[in-house]
Amino acid sequence: MKKEIPTHDPYTGELNPHYQDLTGNENPMHIKINNQPYMEKRENLSDYIIDTINRNNRRIFWLGFTIGTLISISIVSILIVLYS
Repeated sequence: MKKEIPTHDPYTGELNPHYQDLTGNENPMHIKINNQPYMEKRENLSDYIIDTINRNNRRIFWLGFTIGTLISISIVSILIVLYS
């Protein structure tokens, strides 16, 4: 029975440092940005997620604001039509 070699720790998100030695292939979870390994810049996956959220906070805020505004205008319009 052949066991699958894990690419990362499912609890911490850290890459398996022995994956390439065991399989002979580069770890598919190894992300490269500007030809540099991404995980060397960050300690673990949670830092990557936090950075992504921080970059996208402004976009997410404006998207939520726009959707909320459109829903509010729609509700007010429906109420005006119903009660006029």
